[in-house]
Amino acid sequence: MDTSVLERSPAGEVVVLAGAAAQGREYDIASRNAVAYYSQLGRRPVEIAPDPRSDRVGCLAALEGSAIVVLPGGSPRRLLDVLVGDCARALKELHARGGTISGASAGAMVLCARTMIPGGGLTAGLGFVPGVAIPHFDGSNWWNLDLAPGLPRWGLPECGGIFYRDGAAEAVGSAGAQVLIDGHVTPVGRHPG
Repeated sequence: MDTSVLERSPAGEVVVLAGAAAQGREYDIASRNAVAYYSQLGRRPVEIAPDPRSDRVGCLAALEGSAIVVLPGGSPRRLLDVLVGDCARALKELHARGGTISGASAGAMVLCARTMIPGGGLTAGLGFVPGVAIPHFDGSNWWNLDLAPGLPRWGLPECGGIFYRDGAAEAVGSAGAQVLIDGHVTPVGRHPG
């Protein structure tokens, strides 16, 4: 899945922003793991964005020079708290210039218009993708959410997801990405190759 995302993204640096992890050791471990993983996928430089909770200026500088920003999993609440103000603006600028923002688990959740916060209900997400992402989807639990008509629920299986650009979604990775809109479930179309 991630190889497909890299192939469909502009050339340039991959920046990992592990803001869904707790500050300190957890952030460092999540960042190093993501860098090791992405470094083995292709010939792109991969950098860790400094944790914006301790080095906002350094984080913004890393985001500014990126072609792809990776948001690994963890706590969606924590990630939303990290991606406020200037960090959210930097991601929107990256997206506007054609860059890619890739999210796994909590990272995928916050990229949507609405985000489910465990124990806290629905809240506003970053709005890059309409609806709500349901990560680790096994085909059965669509979450009981009160969504406005027409808003999709994206069922994202392990090792699979969607590539969303210009209002269109394509499945990437393992088969099984589905979308539920107004009570109707359909598979998300596969990207050839």
